[in-house]
Amino acid sequence: MRSSKFKCIPIAVLLAFLGAASGCHTSRWHGPALARPIAGITEGNSPNLLAAESAYYAANRLESAGDEGCVDAYFEVAKSSWFEVRNTMGLVDATSVRASQLYHSSLAKLIWTGKRFDRLDPVHGLSLHGLHGSDHVAIQYQGFVWQPGDFNDFILVGDYSSDKLLTTYRSPGLGVPLLVIRKREFDEPMRRREQLFPATVVLRSEPDQSFTLDFCDPIRVAGIDIGDQTVAISRDLSAPFAYRAAKNGNSALQAFRLPSSTGDDDGLYAIEPYQPGKIPIIFVHGLLSDPTTWIAMANELRVRPDILEQYQFWAFEYPTGEPFVRSALTLREELAESIRIFDPNGQDPALSNMVVIGHSMGGLVAKLQITTSHHSLWNAIANRPFDQIAGADETLDLLGRLVFFEPQPAIKRVVMIATPHDGAETAQRLVGRITSLFVKQPEDRQASHQRLVAENPAVFSSEFRKRIPTSIDLLEPDSPSLQGIKRLPIASCVALHSVIGYNKNPLCKPTDGVVSVESARHPGVESELFVSAGHTKVQSHPATIEEVLRILRLHATTSRPRNL
Repeated sequence: MRSSKFKCIPIAVLLAFLGAASGCHTSRWHGPALARPIAGITEGNSPNLLAAESAYYAANRLESAGDEGCVDAYFEVAKSSWFEVRNTMGLVDATSVRASQLYHSSLAKLIWTGKRFDRLDPVHGLSLHGLHGSDHVAIQYQGFVWQPGDFNDFILVGDYSSDKLLTTYRSPGLGVPLLVIRKREFDEPMRRREQLFPATVVLRSEPDQSFTLDFCDPIRVAGIDIGDQTVAISRDLSAPFAYRAAKNGNSALQAFRLPSSTGDDDGLYAIEPYQPGKIPIIFVHGLLSDPTTWIAMANELRVRPDILEQYQFWAFEYPTGEPFVRSALTLREELAESIRIFDPNGQDPALSNMVVIGHSMGGLVAKLQITTSHHSLWNAIANRPFDQIAGADETLDLLGRLVFFEPQPAIKRVVMIATPHDGAETAQRLVGRITSLFVKQPEDRQASHQRLVAENPAVFSSEFRKRIPTSIDLLEPDSPSLQGIKRLPIASCVALHSVIGYNKNPLCKPTDGVVSVESARHPGVESELFVSAGHTKVQSHPATIEEVLRILRLHATTSRPRNL
């Protein structure tokens, strides 16, 4: 049995200042959950059960010897025990318990060894080699928004724990819970190269006595038909979140220090394939963090049937060391491209009614999606009109896109959680400035910046002139760029909401430990909730999640105009 831990970042001052959304959680994943040995044959059991138990030991021996015949043997065990499971459904006695144990153990082994020996194909089914030649067991998919070709690898779900989850949503029933891994070697719009989703597999007989493997989406399917009755399936909706938390490691720190080290996971992506008619919720994480900061909230939202029916979940991942105005540009352009891909003719009204939820610096990234720049940002960094700036075409094109923009008309509501609208005082302190030095910009980007400054002497502000500003530089309260962002007008059709963390100590200035209450407040919001929680905990606090649920339910009933 192996386990993985999500370890705290070893630089304590970074955590103290930056308020990493990943925090100091510990997540353990134990797996895969392979079958336990079954006790000896018991007299008095049915012929099916006796045959299954005997075959189980034979299958174990074949597997230990590396003989792929174990796949056929495990199938025979599951097949024989299935009839006993079906006939004793609802009973709780020694026979029914033994039958269920044999069935689920052999089914787990069947999936495990089927993949190991390339006998389990998500499109063509399970291949069997018997005394009378080859055969196959067809696979049926129930409830998935994924396609059969997406079922590329499986992980059997065992015991696990995660401090990032408020509640673990698991329920017993028929079948074996799995995590399915979709893998690709190439980039696709709005997809990660590796994506994870839950499934429950059931082996059952058809009326003609043939067998099928049923893969059920436990998010959308609660039971499966067994003859004249519907039986609850085993469901584990939290396993993907716990697994991701355990395997994530300290990638957020790497992305902070080295913006050039961005990988395949960066950018805007959908948690599941695009579903027309459902409103996208876009989660945007904060400084020194990644999308796992939303695990607790996503785990709670997805089990609410009304939320699942009306919304689809998207996320934006970005290297948090680079200036967040650049990350905002990436989100702005990728969101526009995604709308063009999914809805080129503008026929899906849900895509023009999006909700963005941002934590910490992610709230500023979200705010830059719904504001008009005018000349505020440009005037904050330069004292000469943009059309009089000298520089390479490529450099000027990027600079223009960074500082001149219009609101994204598809976004109609933004929830800002622990967002430093007026900056964070810790960014101005020694620890913040030292931490900013950890960021290593790519050499070609530094060279382009230096040429731009050299070709336009005495034009740019000191903040921009001395180096490419880091995200921490832009969070200093006296940052000209941050002050320029503060002045940007919000699109009139967008509803704003604030969730603000605070301490309970009356002797201290109201703050969540990183962002003061004063900085987190924003004028013109429709609602403002104060939560007694630290900066890294606000977004996963039960009160915050309840507030987000309230806002989403309100939003689903509110019709807003398509265009600004």
